[in-house]
Amino acid sequence: MKSIEERAEEYARRSCAGDCALCDDVCRMASDKRAFVDGAQSERAELTRWHDPKEELPDGDQEVLCMIHKKYNTYAVLKYYQGEWWRPAPVPAGGWCGYDGDVLGWREIHE
Repeated sequence: MKSIEERAEEYARRSCAGDCALCDDVCRMASDKRAFVDGAQSERAELTRWHDPKEELPDGDQEVLCMIHKKYNTYAVLKYYQGEWWRPAPVPAGGWCGYDGDVLGWREIHE
């Protein structure tokens, strides 16, 4: 897997008009590279950001990764539905049941 900087270099080379001997092309190539890196870092920060459940809640009926405070557990997959947090019910029953622990933070599960 390539680093963000390596991918930015490839992106900048592809976007270059071909004659990079001119100062404008070199400056544009550097600008394209910086923009790519800034965009990638901004996207990563947003995708990995922990949301405070006191300030922001997930969309209804959406499973999210939660940072929790429970003995022997730090993370759990929960969903927020009808004003409450829910956890998967034990198998074989399936479904969802209420969650009684503290949720310290949550973030979306991206595919």
